[in-house]
Amino acid sequence: GLYMRFTRNRKCEHIVTSQENPSKSVINRAAKVLRSGGIIIYPTDTLYGFGVMINNKKAVKRMYEIKKRDRKKPYSILINTIEQAEQICGGLTSREEEFFKILLPGKMTVLLRAKRKLNIPGLEHLEKVGFRIPESNLCHLIIRKVGSPISSSSVNISYEPNIDETNEISSQFSSDVDLFLDSGPVFSLKG
Repeated sequence: GLYMRFTRNRKCEHIVTSQENPSKSVINRAAKVLRSGGIIIYPTDTLYGFGVMINNKKAVKRMYEIKKRDRKKPYSILINTIEQAEQICGGLTSREEEFFKILLPGKMTVLLRAKRKLNIPGLEHLEKVGFRIPESNLCHLIIRKVGSPISSSSVNISYEPNIDETNEISSQFSSDVDLFLDSGPVFSLKG
C-alpha cells in the first residue's frame, strides 16, 4: 500500500567501512540515523543485521514490515554490557551472569528469562529475550555512541535464506533503509 510506496523512495546512504577500525564519522553517522528513528544495516561477526533503536515503536514496526516478519517472532538485542541486559530483564542470577561472561562477546545469542514485564516494542509478549555482544568493534562503538541497545535481526525476508553478498543486500534493501554500513562479506552465516 501507501506505506511501502513511501519507504521505497528513501535515499539510502552507503558507506564502506572497516569493522575493526571504523572512523569516528561512520560511528557518529550511524548513531545520528538511529537516534532520528532510522534503520541501518550493519555487519556483525556472523552476518548483516537491521539496526533500530529498540525503544522506537515506529522504527521497530518498519523493521518488521521490511522483513515481512510475523510480529510475534522476536528479534535479538545488541548490547555492550551485562548491565544493559539487566536493565531490560531485571537482575541476573549468578549462574546467568557466569554464562554471559563465558559466551559473550562472541557469535552466540544468549537467552535470558525476563524477571519483569518487558516494555520493548515487538518483545512485550516474551518471557525470554535474546542478547548479542558480537566480536565487532563497529557494533561496540555504535552502541556506546548511541547510549542504548539496538535491534539485531538478520538482513533477509522472513523464512528466506540469510544474505551474505553486500551487492545483493544493497539491491534488495537499500530503498527501505537509511544507512548501509558495508564491510564486505561476512563469512559465518549462522544467525
